[in-house]
Amino acid sequence: MFRIVPLPVLTTKQIASLRTLCSLGVAAIRAASVAQSSVRDVVAFGTAWQDERDFLRRLCREYTRGDAAFAVDEQHQGDRFERLSPLQFASRLKRLREIELEQQMFSDLENGFIASRAEFEPHDMDWTQEVAQNASA
Repeated sequence: MFRIVPLPVLTTKQIASLRTLCSLGVAAIRAASVAQSSVRDVVAFGTAWQDERDFLRRLCREYTRGDAAFAVDEQHQGDRFERLSPLQFASRLKRLREIELEQQMFSDLENGFIASRAEFEPHDMDWTQEVAQNASA
């Protein structure tokens, strides 16, 4: 799981930017900023994965620009979180895409759509292509 945590001190412009990333009001964003708590959580491969991966791409684009009003934490075992740099976040998203492609390939093999790994073709466009370009810029 990834969580979006607002910076401790926010400008009005940054609060407006955060409101585009979550459904919280100004007071809730300010409270999360002070408490350093999440304004939105994203679960990889959850029920709304198609929408969430588009959101993660947009989030990464903003985070890698260098002037984001937030930081991104990744949850590890239990309640332990790690603060990710923009480059680390982009790398995590690329890894999620690799897992997604592996699952597509295994599904195709199991269902008999392909006979070997060499026959595999992705089912969709690479939603992380732009992420990698922004992170390396």
